[in-house]
Amino acid sequence: MNTPLLEPPVGAPPQDTCAIFDTNPSPAEAVERLCAHIQPTPCETVPLRAALGRCLAEPLPAPMAFPPFTRAMMDGYALRAAEVEPEAQWHVLDEVIAGQIADKPLPTHTAVRIATGAPLPICADTVLRQECAQRFGQTLRGLLPRIELGKDTEAIGSVTAVGDLLISAHSPLLPADLAKAARHGISQLSVHRPARIALLVIGNELTPAGSPLPRGHLYEHNALLIESTLDQHRLGQIIHTAAVKDDLAAIDQALSTARAQRPDLLILIGGTSVGTHDFTRRALSRHGQPLFEGVHTRPGRTACASVTNNGLVLLALPGSPKAVHALLESILLPTLRFMQGHLIP
Repeated sequence: MNTPLLEPPVGAPPQDTCAIFDTNPSPAEAVERLCAHIQPTPCETVPLRAALGRCLAEPLPAPMAFPPFTRAMMDGYALRAAEVEPEAQWHVLDEVIAGQIADKPLPTHTAVRIATGAPLPICADTVLRQECAQRFGQTLRGLLPRIELGKDTEAIGSVTAVGDLLISAHSPLLPADLAKAARHGISQLSVHRPARIALLVIGNELTPAGSPLPRGHLYEHNALLIESTLDQHRLGQIIHTAAVKDDLAAIDQALSTARAQRPDLLILIGGTSVGTHDFTRRALSRHGQPLFEGVHTRPGRTACASVTNNGLVLLALPGSPKAVHALLESILLPTLRFMQGHLIP
């Protein structure tokens, strides 16, 4: 005999539904909600090499002019442009190479042999390239009827004047930025500290790589994906990692332990769905107020987040590798960039 199906009580919520995710934010809106509760990390002063990929908190003005002297940009002869005319001649006094300076002003109708990068003598204003001249002993003859003032020179401060914007804030420092700082005499920069991140990986079926794999288990790899992605983008460091079983009390205890490490962000992976053995969502509600309880995207729609009473953001991602990868790009990396001084696009 068939047992009749029981009708649910009037007004009872439906079972095993994901309808709660239908009106949740887009990934971009989720990032905005997260960043509204996140403070950029404090700044620290580090050597130039350690500043690569990190952000200045404030724009950096140039402390000196560059170049700090007018210099030759070609090998040739330093002289006065006004003296260059057909059949002009000069008496060659000396030679100046990079790192040297001429100790006397240049008399009229005289020239100095000069190497690329060397400072022009006082009163010289132009370089006559060596291929545009003939030299006989100490006598120099020009092969040009005239020459442009300042030809093949770079004037003092023509690249950067004192106080010019040298490096902008709120964008990652590139190798060219570090080289620019170095050529202006700067050896250290004040940049945002890397984010300190705690990571909890949740699931009964997960086994560390390198261990024997029990039947029905999978090798855990999401933690490595996240940590190596952070390394690749220079967006923080994992200061605490824990593998946690699908158990509400275990997740609750793991959250308390992770919070005690004082991270800037706490990430959970796994257990975010609404099944009877998914406890991450309930654990988050015990530790903070919800920021969102789903994201309008696939894969990854069961991602959720909350914020604790002392301002720590807890971000939970589904355990599916496809979801983790997608949410890394759309939510986690933009949030971490903001945390370390980047502007939200």
